Formats: sequence, C-alpha cells, structure tokens
Amino acid sequence: MLGAISRTGWLVKRDAGKRLLLLVVFIFISISGTVVETWAQSAPATAAPTLLNPDPTPASRDDSETLEAEKWQRNPANMGSPYVPLDSWVYPAFERLIALGYVRTAMLGMRPWTRLECARLVNEAGEELDSADANQERAEADALRLRESLDREFSRDRALLNGGSNRGLRLESIYTRVTGIAGNPLTDGFHFGQTINNDYGRPFAAGLSTVDGFSGSASAGPFTVYLRGEYQHAPSSPALQATALQFLSTADDNLPVPPGVPSPAVNHFQWLDAYVAINAGNWQFSFGKQSLWWGPSQGGPVMFTNNAAPVNMLRIDRVTPFHLPSILGVLGPMRWQFFLGRLSGHEFVYGSSTGLIGQWGHALSDQPFMVGQKLNFKPSPNFEFGIDYTRIAGGPGQPFTTRQFFKSLFSLGNGSPGGASDPGDVRSGVDFSYKIPGLRNRLTFYGDAFTEDEKSPLAYPRKSAFQGGIYVPKLPRLPRLDLRLEGGSSAPVDFPTCNGCFYQNTRFVNAYTNQGGLMGSWIGRASQGEQLWSTYWLTPRNKIQFNFRHRKLDAHFIPHGGTVNDGEVTVEFWTRSNLRLSSAVQYEKWAIPVLEPPVRSSLTVSVELGLWPRDWGWAAPSR
Repeated sequence: MLGAISRTGWLVKRDAGKRLLLLVVFIFISISGTVVETWAQSAPATAAPTLLNPDPTPASRDDSETLEAEKWQRNPANMGSPYVPLDSWVYPAFERLIALGYVRTAMLGMRPWTRLECARLVNEAGEELDSADANQERAEADALRLRESLDREFSRDRALLNGGSNRGLRLESIYTRVTGIAGNPLTDGFHFGQTINNDYGRPFAAGLSTVDGFSGSASAGPFTVYLRGEYQHAPSSPALQATALQFLSTADDNLPVPPGVPSPAVNHFQWLDAYVAINAGNWQFSFGKQSLWWGPSQGGPVMFTNNAAPVNMLRIDRVTPFHLPSILGVLGPMRWQFFLGRLSGHEFVYGSSTGLIGQWGHALSDQPFMVGQKLNFKPSPNFEFGIDYTRIAGGPGQPFTTRQFFKSLFSLGNGSPGGASDPGDVRSGVDFSYKIPGLRNRLTFYGDAFTEDEKSPLAYPRKSAFQGGIYVPKLPRLPRLDLRLEGGSSAPVDFPTCNGCFYQNTRFVNAYTNQGGLMGSWIGRASQGEQLWSTYWLTPRNKIQFNFRHRKLDAHFIPHGGTVNDGEVTVEFWTRSNLRLSSAVQYEKWAIPVLEPPVRSSLTVSVELGLWPRDWGWAAPSR
C-alpha cells in the first residue's frame, strides 16, 4: 500500500526538487513499515509458557490454531489499549520523572499515550531508579513516590506487558464540575482571548456553568472502545457592542457584520473523546472523536491542543517508539502519527469562483476536512525533536475527493482559493525539548513554532509564530516545588504584512477552529504572551499550583490593541478511595477597547468532584 501511495505521489509531481523530497519521505515510511513487520515477527512471546497445553499429547490442528491466535492477541504489540485523557494527573507526574532523568524514551511532543505505553514507561522508570546513583537520595525519594503512584494506576496494564489477557470492561470516572464566573470573561480565543483555556471546548459564560460526565472503556485482543461524554450547561452571553461587531466583520476578510444578538444558553450532551480502535504490531488505528497535543508546552502547543472540542478523525498512531535499522538508528527511538479528520462549526468559506459562502449562526452543510502528520524522534535521551504539518481542504465548491486528498498530502504549492489547483490551507511546525548540559536533571529547555503556507519555520523564522519555555523539576532546598516559565509570540516584528495572519486563511474564514474553538495556542493571533507556573507536590497526586499569565494584543490587528493579565491558584486532592476534589480560583483583568472601552475583570471559581474507581468493571482472569 505504501508503495502504491509513493508511486501516486511521484506521478503527480513534476518538479525534480519536489520529487526528491517526496521520495525521501516515502522511503522513510516504507523502511519504517518493514522494520515494524520484522520486529513484530521476531518479538518474543513473553507469555508463551502460560499458554502451552500441559498435556504431552499432540494438540489437534484446531487447538493449535486457537493457541496461536491467543498467543498473537496476548502479545502486547497486538493489544488494543485506550488513550489516557489529556487532562489526566499522570502526564504532570511523567513530565517530572522525565525531567529528573528517570524516563528516557517518552515522547513529550506527541500525546496522548495509551495505557500500555504508560505501563512501559513506568517499567522504564523502575529500571532507572534501581540503577540510580545512591548520592541522589532526595531526588530518588521524590521519584520513587511518583513511580509508586503510577505503578498503582497502571498495575493491570503492566501485567498485560507480561502476556495477560486484556479482555474487560472498565468504568474510568464519574465527575461533576461547577464553574461560577462573576464579571466579564473572555470567550473568543480566535479574536480576543479566553478566560478558560485547554478545556475541550466546553462552553462557559458569566454565571454558573456545569459539566456532568463519565468515561469508560472496553478491550478484547486487538480491539478497544473508549467513551467519554458529559452534559454541559452554560448561561447565555450578552450581545457584543457595535465596535466589536464591526471589527469581527473586517478582521477576517470583510465578512458581513454579525448580528448584535445575545449568545443563547447551552444545554446539551456532548461526546468528548469517543472512539473505536484496533492495534496490530504497535500501530493503532482509531476512529471517532479524538484530542491531540502536539508539543512539549504546558500552556498549549502552537500546532494542536485540546482547547477546542475533539475532532472526528481517523488516526494511525505508532503507539510505542521504534528504531530504524543500520546508520539511521542514530535518530534514536521515534514515533509517527497521521490523521484525517473533519471539522465542525465552520460558517464561512471563500472561493475565487463562488465568492463568500455562508452566514452567521449557520454551519456550512459541507464542512472542511483536515489532514495532519507528525514525526518525533530522540537521538539522545536528553534531546527530542519533532516535525509536523496540518492542512485544511474541501468545503463548499471544492469536494474532498480522492484526488483532493492526495493533493492535500503531497502538494507543496498554493492555488487560487477554492479552485482546482488549491491544495488547501497548510501549516508546518517543529518542536523540541533539550536537557541542559551540566544540569541534565535540573533544567529542561523546550519550544515549538509553526509557519503558514511555508515548508518549515526553520527555513522562514521571520514568518513564524513561536514559543519557548524552561522547566525546573525541583528548586534548590525545596525539592517538592517546581517552576515553569513559557513565552511566545504570533506577531513577528520582521513580518509587518502579517496582521493576525496566523491561524487565519482567505478561503477558510473560520480557519484553525473546531466548533468555534481555536485548536492552537492560547496566545492566539497577533499577540505575545508569557506564563509562569509553580507547583508544590504534596504527594504525586495531591498538589497546589500557582499560575500567572500575561498577554499583549497587537494594535495593528485589533484597533488600540489590548492587555490581559490573570492569576490562578489550583488545589488538587485525592483520597485513598480514589475520590478527586479539585478547586481553582482565577482573577482576570483585561483592557481591550474595541471589545469594551473601560478596564474589565472577572473572578472565576471552579470546583470539581470526581470518582475514579479501580474495581468497577470486569476483567478476564490471566492464565
């Protein structure tokens, strides 16, 4: 199949430079597939002794085939495993273990991870802790607590790595959250900003907003099903003032002026991550609503976050790192991911032959598609590097045919918006994380960047949005206190013609959004921003976190610009019965004259209560 795709890509390209680039890409993918198949065939069956018939008499052919099928299913490389939700407590715990030097092969730039991959990383942390230098007693004590807590969370998944049966049903969580907002919150991350970020696109407004949800999964052999759904309520919002409405009509290529009416209240059931998946040779194919996190930043990568509602997609994911053969092995462990998704909530598109199509408050009948790929590798345990791209294509006037699909994958140029030669709206990005020499287990430097309609932000740095950060997993003499700083900009000083051009597109007027939520970084368009976090780890799951955020909006994009500042304190506490209580208090102060002339503020208080039972379900006994 890869060969057929490669030949197709070769035929549609005539430029020699493009041909060479595509040839290199597909040679790499073909080699990867060969390596995977070879590895899967040669992998030892760790659980084989428990699956053999103790009767010395020869088994029948049917029995042998049954045993072989069961052995295949009990190979962890062929087991379906649900992804751990992006808002789980386990990711901060793993990040701290990684920064302390006890997890070496995790890919921070490509999340979520499956439960089996998390179990593998727990085992890796145990091996590193066993071989740790004895003079790091305090560091080992903190890391041991993290590892023990993760071990309890993934105890059954670790047993699966030794050949256990994964057949079972599991209720993961039941939760409820109440959020009260007094004052004037920001709710439009595509233009002005958001008071609440990276929250799966959940609606909120001044007053009381609630979510009541559950999550659970079922697995059997290579198959897995995961469901997370919730009932969401948010109050109505008042209409925007005339200056804000006028700005919205001109900010995105001269739309009609939006109607000055209040936003209605929200009362609906919403699926979040909800998908079916099949795994073979550590390649997991999943279909349904899914969330991605493409980068190491805590505040949200520039390319893909869970700030918007999950996207309906088909995803192909190498869930466990692999190595290339021969000299290519210097690239170290690597992971690759591809998706084809369909966006929702877009209201406008523009075509050179059709003009503007759409109207405010009415979703397009033919929503655009989105494709994306990401490759991350670690040539050293201290350095991770990733490359990625996404492209939006299709929509009214441009049917998303097979030809358009391949064009969106392989084309390196642009075309007339909505025309036959238009491959779509492309973004390319890079990300990295690096543990500083001499401070390997004390300081990590990381960052990510993306550019619009260019091959790479590395080749066009002045036309790129970027952000970077540092993470200190423990402060001197305060081993349970960490510190993280991040900052970035989507308003490059050497790119004067870009006034809000990032995340925006001439054809796809609603651009890089899903159900109205920006899929990228909280910094948004034509802005610069900085964030600070400091977390005190009472235990691996109980913690107190302080967060400060500052954002400056460019006056070349928004008339008179704007400033947003907020501070937040979050407390998370777990009981032994796996009852989780989380509370947050956030005060925000902002001045955006085009939105509201005087300085405005809001106070947000959120309380969440969740039950995460360990034994509410059924699991097949291991034998």
